[in-house]
Amino acid sequence: MPDLKPLKDPITSQQIHWIAGILEGEGCFFGGWSGGINIRLVMTDKDVVDRVADFFGSKVSISDRTKKLPQMKEAYKTQVGGLKAAQWMMTIYSLMGIRRKEKIEELLKIWKSKPVWGIKTSEKEKQYNKLYYQKNKDKVLERTKDRYNAQKVSVVIGSNSGICGFLPKEGI
Repeated sequence: MPDLKPLKDPITSQQIHWIAGILEGEGCFFGGWSGGINIRLVMTDKDVVDRVADFFGSKVSISDRTKKLPQMKEAYKTQVGGLKAAQWMMTIYSLMGIRRKEKIEELLKIWKSKPVWGIKTSEKEKQYNKLYYQKNKDKVLERTKDRYNAQKVSVVIGSNSGICGFLPKEGI
């Protein structure tokens, strides 16, 4: 007989409100290079990061900031991406401020436009996709190039600094 873990207690409305408050003030909602979506929390209060990570089902690690700037107080981070990030964004959306809502809408639109990985594609769909690509190769490549360039210069909403994410090495 398999060893089944007991289910955790369902999350309460109060806990959802707490998470929304933490993420409104300290969270970072951003898109990845491959079009994925993420939520990240970086704080010096390890107990708070541990608690959020428990809700996310994610791990806690020492922030890169701490590694690069050892004179700074040690910071901890947790992050969730993909489907879990989308679920959390949809759950807390109504509790967020205008700026965060706009960012969540933008990210969910990107997330919804991406194919669902792990779902088997039928042979008929594969043939159609191959035929479509052959007929529209230039358009597909141009869209891919545009998406790459847009992602290279994207800056996303972050913590109090207003910036969290990546800029190209050569700058904007």
